Amino acid sequence: SITNKGTELYNIIESSLPDIIIGTESHLDPNYNSAEILPHGIPPEHQYNTYRKDLKELINKNGGGVIILVRPDIKADECNDLNTDCEIK
Repeated sequence: SITNKGTELYNIIESSLPDIIIGTESHLDPNYNSAEILPHGIPPEHQYNTYRKDLKELINKNGGGVIILVRPDIKADECNDLNTDCEIK
């Protein structure tokens, strides 16, 4: 889950300033605010635009969810044509 990886995420951002960060098994749901994902203390110039595909329902689920963080100086758009409700097992 990304919610308990704040320190690790902060260290990655501060040490290497990646252009894009991609995470799987984010374990987020629509009730979780994107602004809460990045740890506190990250300077404004190191903020990221957030793109997510959350689980619709966490009950009886063991994982899932994808998150992509993109630096704001990189043009990125969400492609909703690729959204589907299928699950690959």
